[in-house]
Amino acid sequence: MTRLLKSTVLLGLATILLIASVVSACGEGSSKAKKTVVLGWMGDQTGAAAATFKQVQWGIDDYISQMDPIPGVNIGFKTYDFREEYARVPMGYEWLKGQGMSLLLQYNPNVQVVTADDQIQDKIPSFSFNVDVKTTENEWVFGYSVTLHDEATLVMDYLVNDWWETKGMTRPIKIGAMLLSDLESGSIYWQAYQDYAAAHAE
Repeated sequence: MTRLLKSTVLLGLATILLIASVVSACGEGSSKAKKTVVLGWMGDQTGAAAATFKQVQWGIDDYISQMDPIPGVNIGFKTYDFREEYARVPMGYEWLKGQGMSLLLQYNPNVQVVTADDQIQDKIPSFSFNVDVKTTENEWVFGYSVTLHDEATLVMDYLVNDWWETKGMTRPIKIGAMLLSDLESGSIYWQAYQDYAAAHAE
């Protein structure tokens, strides 16, 4: 699981660095001086998702230290710990912007929902591992994967149509879910599970 998570991080980071290189090039003219792209990382260092944050951070650190992602560009990194508390996101966004953030990076699409309007005004792109349907029309919001609802649907389809058969089971599958009901992402996943079950009642 750790290796898969790190691989996902590295692929995603390669994509955002390509975006960041375009952002850094805008308005720079023909200057040959080495530029700095500051990645603002809105992560959870001490809250409920801290363990995941560490895995993601290690993957990013490995990529930047072992590669030269954008020739002629230094990669700066500023981190804000929002502790999985969304009331802290606006303050964190402003702090990262004050640190010279060129691109906002996070793994939680709910953060993008909070920052989307500010990103339009500030012309700062963001990149998340998933996206929220409420931000898909925002040209400053990017995601590595599908929406949370689509992700949950794909998981259900895999469990029902692939994984269950590999276990040699013929009876109907019963799937349990453990979610954080006070987070919007948990509600989205739960709704997707219910939608899938209703559409495949047989």
